[in-house]
Amino acid sequence: MADDPDNEGLELFPRDILYAFELAGPYATGRSNTAKLENRWEIALSLIDRAIMESDRGLRLLELTNEVEELRKKNGGGTIYIAGPFGLG
Repeated sequence: MADDPDNEGLELFPRDILYAFELAGPYATGRSNTAKLENRWEIALSLIDRAIMESDRGLRLLELTNEVEELRKKNGGGTIYIAGPFGLG
């Protein structure tokens, strides 16, 4: 996956999932060992999911920052207004 330039992105390995599982240990709750184990896995997978979401968001933010810099260069360094979902900003 890392060698394929057309398929760049976040790589996730089993050790990462197991590390998230380890981190979730103190926060797992449940009345039985099985319930605690299931809750621990839910917490661990939530951590992984959040990391992936934040990674995607960070990548998109970097792309947008680069686009704004390119626009500034084309605009001669002047002010650029970007219209977003909340109006001009």
